[in-house]
Amino acid sequence: MFHQMRLSLSECGAMRIAGDKWIKATVSRNFPIFGRGQHRYRGSSAVVARGHLVRREGAGLQGTSHSHLLRRSDERTALQNSLINRPLSANDVASARCVSGYLLPFQSAYPASQPRAPLHAQQQRAFRTSAPSHLAFPPLIAALIRVVGKPAAVLVGRYARKMWAEVPPEDRQRYFRLYKHKLAVAAGLLALFAFIYYEMHVEETPFTKRRRFIVFTPDQFAQITEQQRNMILESMKEQLLPTRHPAYKQVNRVAMRLVKSNVDIPLIRDQKWSVTLIGSKEKNAFVLPSGHIFVFLGMLEMIGNDDQLGVVLGHEMAHAVLGHGMEQVSVMHFVDYILIALMSVLWAVLPSDIISGITTWVMNKVVDLLLNLPYGRLLENEADEVGLMLSAKACFDVRESVAFWERMQLVGEFEGDVAAQMPEFLSTHPSNSTRAQTLNASLPRAIKLRTECNCPPLPARNPSTDVASLKAKLEQAKVVDDPWKPYVVVIK
Repeated sequence: MFHQMRLSLSECGAMRIAGDKWIKATVSRNFPIFGRGQHRYRGSSAVVARGHLVRREGAGLQGTSHSHLLRRSDERTALQNSLINRPLSANDVASARCVSGYLLPFQSAYPASQPRAPLHAQQQRAFRTSAPSHLAFPPLIAALIRVVGKPAAVLVGRYARKMWAEVPPEDRQRYFRLYKHKLAVAAGLLALFAFIYYEMHVEETPFTKRRRFIVFTPDQFAQITEQQRNMILESMKEQLLPTRHPAYKQVNRVAMRLVKSNVDIPLIRDQKWSVTLIGSKEKNAFVLPSGHIFVFLGMLEMIGNDDQLGVVLGHEMAHAVLGHGMEQVSVMHFVDYILIALMSVLWAVLPSDIISGITTWVMNKVVDLLLNLPYGRLLENEADEVGLMLSAKACFDVRESVAFWERMQLVGEFEGDVAAQMPEFLSTHPSNSTRAQTLNASLPRAIKLRTECNCPPLPARNPSTDVASLKAKLEQAKVVDDPWKPYVVVIK
């Protein structure tokens, strides 16, 4: 049972784990432990109490043992620019400067009188609420069903309609009375199977504890991710920038700062992060589930400083650690399976191919507007929230998150960017102005977390003043004088 309590310890220091034994050290401050549905960052080293995992504050990352993080090498290609080359050890975690991260609430499997498992085992339980999926299709078969399923549903439906049309009218009513109960039972069993299959693959997201559907195992999805990575790199091979490009220096510096400040989170610590820069003016950045981040030069040109870059990279890292890629593909497959079944019924029941085709098109558009697009915006908002907290732990100026999206909104309007001016309900992403408002509402919590991580005070200058200055310049740039004015006399 999740509940709220407060853990109070005195003195300052860290805790470490040696095998199954706790080696006690000194700690200071009070650390509230929040229940389910709430998440906060606190301090650094790990403490377990009443089924909840909290972490506390320790010393900064020091020495040469962490030089493997984001080691830059001119000999590496942009495809292999690894940010972390090996998982960090327990000692690495214990020595982190602010190793709190989100609270990781989990329901303890041990009575209070029994010893607890080692910390690493408890961390693994914290991120899964159901057993690994054993009923998932292999990725190749799942992809094949999506490709072949809809055309096959059309053919099966048309064939059923044709066969029904050949039945004499006097026999149709008899057949209907004979088989209607069997058809109803079959439809009910199919719906029950879909419900049970869905519930068997429901998990909770790390940090936010949102229930979601995951059908693929990590090993299965790794195959999909590798194929996707190769396709992206092949399609953009003419625009890939080598690691000696000067822009890598800033990206590596910021990414390393994010990773080092969040090493207490297993999903970040154990991930092999890498980055590739793309020499395109497109204002975009994205991440693969494998932790491979792609950043376009157009996005870097929009970013004014390291703080804004930290927010952008934190957002992309959040997508990876939250498993949004695997979640989105799982949901798409499940929805497609349902649509395949509905299409076969529509093409069998409706009287003509034209009506069936129009109905199918409308059905797909309704699914996009009511499910796929809102779901994409939900994942983006979640990544914004978690990414902001990752950036706060790394001591970035989180106020720059609001300034960045306000800046994106202004530039999009000035350049007449169609995508930026598209109505939000037609987009997979929230609008720039909506993202700025949402992040602004999360700023107090992010600033509080930043303070708890012993970060330096925020600069006195508010980033919003820079946005106001940019807005004035853009408005002034819109006023273009007539180049022929010196040669024209206006008659009054």
